[in-house]
Amino acid sequence: MSDEDRARRAKWMKDQDLAKDEPRTHKSLMDKIKPKNAIRRLVKAPGNMLEGALTNVMSPFYASNLRVLTTRLIRLYVLGVAVTYWLKYHSKSWEKRKGGFYFLGDGAMGLEEVGYQKSSDFADYGFKDRKVLRLES
Repeated sequence: MSDEDRARRAKWMKDQDLAKDEPRTHKSLMDKIKPKNAIRRLVKAPGNMLEGALTNVMSPFYASNLRVLTTRLIRLYVLGVAVTYWLKYHSKSWEKRKGGFYFLGDGAMGLEEVGYQKSSDFADYGFKDRKVLRLES
């Protein structure tokens, strides 16, 4: 190694030393750089408060991961409740053309229990069970 290479390597090694405020944590960066979107700040506020409370009990790394996990689980639960509500109360019928189309099985039947249906029973969507506009004969 030449003297020039040694000097370059010594300068490079000196550049690898960390400054006083490094390494920077996620929390310190977010304190300096506030998100400008007010709706995003409002949505993230409960998770940030949870993370702040958990940081006193556990390490910041685990508190941050727990915040992300809990917020995602809450979002998944709300999505599941919304889908369940939609499937339950927006079913497809003969009166409207919108709604979910799904089948619920009646369970297994033996050949003697089948009770073959008429062709008009398929895709009925509750038309035969209607209470209005029935021709009583």
